[in-house]
Amino acid sequence: MDFTVENVKSKLFELQDLEYKAFHSRLMPTISPETIIGVRTPALRKFAKEMAKYEDVEMFMQDLPHEFYEENNLQGFII
Repeated sequence: MDFTVENVKSKLFELQDLEYKAFHSRLMPTISPETIIGVRTPALRKFAKEMAKYEDVEMFMQDLPHEFYEENNLQGFII
């Protein structure tokens, strides 16, 4: 698989839940809502498990800092 940052972001936006984004944004008032995609944790964990199987996940892991909250969580789940 190709885990470029653009491909990972695209997949995260496919998993987006706008109602969850609104809810989650209210839980973190110090985090800008523009940096939250709104991916539920079980979906994020499943995606991380899938990504961790491939060596080219390093492309995503080394591209820091991440733009979105979910990218940071995804990195943590992969580790």
